[in-house]
Amino acid sequence: MAKERKLTIKAEGKEHYEGFTITKHERPNGSVYYDVYLGRALGRKRPRFDTLGAARGFAQLKSNELTDHGIKGQKLSEKQKTDAAAAFERTMKLGATLEAVLDFYEKHHQRIDENNGLGSLIDKYWAVKEKQVEQGEFRIRSYNECIKCLKDFKLDLGHLAVDAVTPKEIDSWLDQNRPKPTSRANHKVYIKAFFNWAISEEKLEINPVKKTRKVKRSKHIVSIYTPAEVEAVMMAAIKFGAEHKDTRMDKNGKPIAPEQSAIIPYLALGFFAGIRPNELHKRLRWKDFNFELGEIHVNAETSKTSSARIVHIEPNLAEYLIPCRKEDNEFIFPYSDSTLKRWRTKVFSNAQVETIQDGSRHSYGTYHLAKYESVDKTMREMGHKLPQTLHDFYVGLAENRDKQAEKYFNITPNKGKIIPMVKAG
Repeated sequence: MAKERKLTIKAEGKEHYEGFTITKHERPNGSVYYDVYLGRALGRKRPRFDTLGAARGFAQLKSNELTDHGIKGQKLSEKQKTDAAAAFERTMKLGATLEAVLDFYEKHHQRIDENNGLGSLIDKYWAVKEKQVEQGEFRIRSYNECIKCLKDFKLDLGHLAVDAVTPKEIDSWLDQNRPKPTSRANHKVYIKAFFNWAISEEKLEINPVKKTRKVKRSKHIVSIYTPAEVEAVMMAAIKFGAEHKDTRMDKNGKPIAPEQSAIIPYLALGFFAGIRPNELHKRLRWKDFNFELGEIHVNAETSKTSSARIVHIEPNLAEYLIPCRKEDNEFIFPYSDSTLKRWRTKVFSNAQVETIQDGSRHSYGTYHLAKYESVDKTMREMGHKLPQTLHDFYVGLAENRDKQAEKYFNITPNKGKIIPMVKAG
C-alpha cells in the first residue's frame, strides 16, 4: 500500500491526495464537509465526508483499486496485450466500450435451456393460460389469439434467451411479419403480455416491448354495402338454405348433415344487428334472444370487448330470425370455420356481390345512425365504449343516407321462401 502523504488543505480549501482532489466546503450552519473528486475515469462522482480523515481514507482506497488494475494489466502476456489493444481500437471505431461489447456477446451466446429460452418459456406461458381457461379465468377466444400471435414469434426468435430479446429485434420482426398498423398493434398486445409474465417469473427485469417503435394507425373511411347489395345477398342466402336436401336424423333426432339455412340468421344478424362475426360463430345462442321484448342479449362471455350489451331487434330482422329458431341452447351457427367460409363465399358469389371486410357491421352502424340520428343509441347497440369510434367511422358516411337507411331496414324475406330449420326432438 502506498505511504500516506501528509498534505495540508490549501488556502483555497483544496488539496491533491493520492491523485484525487479533496475540497473543503462550509455549510450554512458553520459546519464543514469534504468531497473527493474522482475524475473522468470513475464517473466524475463527488462523494461527501464529514472529516478530512474519512475523505483521505476513501481517496487511498480508490488509489489502491487503480493500482491493482494496473498490476493485473502488467500480468498480461504480450499477445494478450496486443489482442486487447486491437480490440480496444475496434470498439473505439464502433463508438462502444470493451465492456459493452462483452455484455452483448455474453447475452447472445449464453447457454439456452428451459429456464431462460424464449421458446420454452412461451410453451410454459401457453400452459399457464390453458389452465386459466379451464378455471374460467381466461377466455378461450383470447387464448386462441394468444397462440396465434405468439406462434410465429416463437418460431423466429425462440432460439434466443428471453432477456436477450431487444426492442429493435421485436420491431424488426414486426416490420417483416406484421407491417400493417392494426395487426402490428394486436400482436404487440400479446407479446407484451408474455414478457410481463416472464418478469413476474423473474426471468428478466424490463419489458422490451415498452421501448418498441410506435406506429400510428391512419384513419380511413370504411366501406359499406348498398341496400340493393344486402337484399341480393339475403335472397341468395334464402335460396341457398332451401337447397338443403339431406333430412336424415341421428338417434337424438338431430340432422346428420349441416343445415344450410343456418347461414340466414348468421348473415341477417350481421347486417341488421351489427353483431360481430366472432360473436356469432359458436358463441351466440338462441336463448340469448327475447322476441317478446325484441332484444338480443350479448353477454360478456360472448362480446369481443368482454362487456355485455343489449341489441334491439329491428322488425325486418325478426322476419329473418323467427322461421330459423331452434332450441334455446343451440348456437346460431354451430358449424366449423371452413363450413362458414365455404357457405358465405357461395352465397355472395350467387348474389354477385363483392365481400367487404367487416362490411355487414359497418353497414349496420352507418344506416342505424342515419335512421335514428343518435350517436348514443348507435354506440350502445354496437357496443362501442367511446363515441369517438363512431365519429371516426360512421358519422360522415351516415349524412344524407336517411332514404337509403329506410330501404335498408325494410329489406325482408319473401314470405314462404325461408325453409324453417329443423328442431331437435
